[in-house]
Amino acid sequence: MERDTLGWRIEQARRRAGMTQRDLEERIGRSRQTISDYEQDVSVPPADVLLAISEATNVPLHELMGEQQPSTMPGGLLGLLSGGQMACPHCGKPIQLGLVCSEAKPKAEDEE
Repeated sequence: MERDTLGWRIEQARRRAGMTQRDLEERIGRSRQTISDYEQDVSVPPADVLLAISEATNVPLHELMGEQQPSTMPGGLLGLLSGGQMACPHCGKPIQLGLVCSEAKPKAEDEE
């Protein structure tokens, strides 16, 4: 069964780039333990770290975020707001990375 979490996508991007956690540590300036926590979904990287991971692995940010194509929201890539906050793709309000607001429609069971 394929996982589809942010951590899983980070790990897959790193592996496809032929990098170890130590290699990624050197490229983005975060400890190997922190990278492991990201990959295990123990913690969520801040927006600036996600951008660094995207650049280091040569995987577009929208793919790391599980999007099929880049967002067309005002405010730039995936609706990043000033200060590294994320904007909800449904309403544009600030949210925590990886979450959506209550206005988002739940996926139908056949979409999962």
